[in-house]
Amino acid sequence: MNTIAPAVFNFNTHSVRTIERDGIVWFVANDIAKALNYRNADDMTRVLDDDERGTHIVRTPSGDQEMQIINESGLYHALLKSRKPEAVPFRKWVTSEVLPAIRKTGSYTAKRPRQPKALPNGLTVDQQTAIKQLVRARVEALPQDKQAKAAITLWSAIKSKFGMSYKAVSPDDFAEVASLAARVTLEGELMPRRMPDAALIPSPVKRYLLSWDSQLNAQYVEVPPNAAVMTLEEALHAINAPNGMAVDTATLAEFSIATITRLAQRCQHYVSILAPR
Repeated sequence: MNTIAPAVFNFNTHSVRTIERDGIVWFVANDIAKALNYRNADDMTRVLDDDERGTHIVRTPSGDQEMQIINESGLYHALLKSRKPEAVPFRKWVTSEVLPAIRKTGSYTAKRPRQPKALPNGLTVDQQTAIKQLVRARVEALPQDKQAKAAITLWSAIKSKFGMSYKAVSPDDFAEVASLAARVTLEGELMPRRMPDAALIPSPVKRYLLSWDSQLNAQYVEVPPNAAVMTLEEALHAINAPNGMAVDTATLAEFSIATITRLAQRCQHYVSILAPR
């Protein structure tokens, strides 16, 4: 197996190496995993098909190393499975900029990343408003004699966690602030054993969809102004109703494929558990 010097490009602050093998572009799996905020490459590649992943000896500053690589199909598969907020901008950037350039010229010249403007006051105004509304909603749901103490408890928990006022917290930590404000136990409140799958946090200008995984790790995405937000059950009813929500054929097909893929994965998981050892 020949050693290949990879072409390197940058996605925000992440370096991603690509390799061309037999006319096919492959990506170094560890670089993709970091760009998509996976814990490690194995967590990402274990869901891929055998023909979407492989290994190759890659030239690095510290010497030749055998590394996991994934092809374009594997990249799309990983993006489809990812619930990370980084997946959408990464997919758009790769498909609209990187891959066309590689196919046209055989190489990619990375653009100099734009430096984000500093936010001197921490959380944006919209994020601050969303946090205040979340705290207010929890406090006002309690008996009146418990509300003052509950408000102090919530704001103190946030300040204790981050060592500063919620307004000064980095915008990147917005989801964690919201998750903490949503799960702190308050006197007089019966808390469920787990958080709901998602909650819509409105603000005067924008809306955010805050969701939790099974480990209560939070992530959020901004909801477009013209988007309808509904539960999965409501969406299924709207699609199936005779005079329900109008969905174009391509979107309906994509929804169906994603559903079938998820169902197949779960079936495989159950079969692996039930299979005799």
